[in-house]
Amino acid sequence: MPFDATHTDFDSIRWPLVRRFVLLLVLAAILAWPAASAAEGPPAVKAKAVVVADSSGDVLYSLNGDKRRAIASITKIMTALVTIARTKPNDRVVVRGPAPEVGESTFGLRKGEKLRVRELLTAALVQSANDAAYALATYVGHGRVQRFVRLMNTRAAALGLDETHYARPDGLDAPGGYSTAFDTLKIAREAMHHRLFRQIVKTKGGVVAGRRLYVWNDLLSTYPGAIGIKTGHTDRAGWSEVAAARREGLTLYAVVLGSPSRSRRNKDLARLLDWGFGQYGRVRLISPSRTYATATVPYSDERVPLFAGSAASAEVRLGRPLVERVIAPAEIDPPVGFGEAVGEVRIYDGTRVIARRPLIAGGAVPEPRVTKKVRWYAGEALHEARDMLSSLSPF
Repeated sequence: MPFDATHTDFDSIRWPLVRRFVLLLVLAAILAWPAASAAEGPPAVKAKAVVVADSSGDVLYSLNGDKRRAIASITKIMTALVTIARTKPNDRVVVRGPAPEVGESTFGLRKGEKLRVRELLTAALVQSANDAAYALATYVGHGRVQRFVRLMNTRAAALGLDETHYARPDGLDAPGGYSTAFDTLKIAREAMHHRLFRQIVKTKGGVVAGRRLYVWNDLLSTYPGAIGIKTGHTDRAGWSEVAAARREGLTLYAVVLGSPSRSRRNKDLARLLDWGFGQYGRVRLISPSRTYATATVPYSDERVPLFAGSAASAEVRLGRPLVERVIAPAEIDPPVGFGEAVGEVRIYDGTRVIARRPLIAGGAVPEPRVTKKVRWYAGEALHEARDMLSSLSPF
């Protein structure tokens, strides 16, 4: 039966007499031309803390990544996560409580005004509106902002943000409000798993609830591939941002905390992302033209080549060895049709499988006839007899 890659459960395949091969592929040798780029160090930046990582959390570079700092409106990522978990996008929120009086960056909310949750989230995340953050906190906290803040800290603990504590839903400077670049990376990756959040933070402008939206994230308009996510600024936090960009199927995050200016923050984020993308290259990991193993055929001296069912390529970190594991039978258990899956090849980056393809038979192996079995056994017996006679000969 032909192999169907879309319906086969690789881990359910059972192969008799399985043998395993483990080979190291050193990418610096395979990818000679991009290896030099990967060897270049990260750019010099002017910030208190920096982290660059990919979407899996693999950290490429960090500077004071574990140091506690004020993060300003980056706090609103958690405000959004708690809100998304406890509301629906089209829920109507009546503006009340302290929201209309909150200063700094605002959306101009008026007491008694009704807005949808989606609109308030957009105002909080894109325009960094503090009154929108407080409106959501009052709504979700059933009139009590501090109840909402406790929900924020409970969620932080559940996400393993051990060096993070929230004091306000908007991120304005307050005692007890802090995080780290590493924790900011964690919450950014978590937030970007939510479709509504992703849709909002890539917004480049427009009108929301009758108001022209101001966009603080300059990279959305200036950096190719930028997809979000959140800026922040206070006197205590400096100019800060966690940014994400996607190119060639690869998503990278850069966190800059405590930059001296908005323009310097933007420049450093762009340089860090450029450097990060330079640490990766697209590599053909599995080739269908290669024979990965051969298997013997019962009652025959033939060997059947085993090929990959299809090619596999991926963006991988350069200069770091990968592991190739070939799982294949030492002997084919007939009948096996041409192209039928009989094994598998996997490529590992550390403990993570980054590519896998079935190994298919390069020839058909029918069930042997009785006459073939008899001839094979007769031949084997003749060989054994000759070997025995040779061992008895004095010469």
